[in-house]
Amino acid sequence: MLKVLAGVVVVVVVAVSLAISPVFKISKIDLNQNQSCISDEKLKNYQVTDQNILLFKTVQLQGKLKADFNCAKEVKIKKFFPKKLQIEVQTSEQIVKIDGTGLAITRDGQISSNALGNLPTIFLPSQTTAQDGQKITDSAVRIALEVVALLQKSDFSAQNIRFIENGDIAVYDTNGTIALFSTQKDANVQVDSLQALLAKAKIDPLKIAKIDLRFDKPTIVNK
Repeated sequence: MLKVLAGVVVVVVVAVSLAISPVFKISKIDLNQNQSCISDEKLKNYQVTDQNILLFKTVQLQGKLKADFNCAKEVKIKKFFPKKLQIEVQTSEQIVKIDGTGLAITRDGQISSNALGNLPTIFLPSQTTAQDGQKITDSAVRIALEVVALLQKSDFSAQNIRFIENGDIAVYDTNGTIALFSTQKDANVQVDSLQALLAKAKIDPLKIAKIDLRFDKPTIVNK
């Protein structure tokens, strides 16, 4: 009995020693993300450093980060003993930048700061506001984002996106051609029709001024 009790005491002493040992205090955090979402400065608010890595609950931090940062699509945290954490943040891909701002929007409507790369520019409707961290709810803008995302796999290189009468969408490509899309029709169907037209050998993209996809039969206006 005394041996068992002594063994328990030893285990407790060792556990306590490890819990308070400075050797296992988190002192380094590697933050890796495919796009800017969580800054090192904001991460300090979670007071992760100096916590014991043996007792630190990564699941709780993952949940907090995903709840607090809408731009974080996926968060993974790994422990590297004795005192380092690695935080991997996967964000949704930015597909457009907002005219006159440093903001970008992902396909699912999430607005984030620090627009990256050579993104097409979207001119939001006057009644639509945009702030870092918020999500676009305007139905016409959401359809425009879907259109732009689908165009990435087509021969039409979107450069500017504007909204015209009835909330329809005008997309300008790098050649100055305008493609008109209806917010009342399926985006996939309209983009497929556009690609089919561009794929026809007799059509020279440089000679096209406008392609109107809002009707049952798309119309083409030459320059």
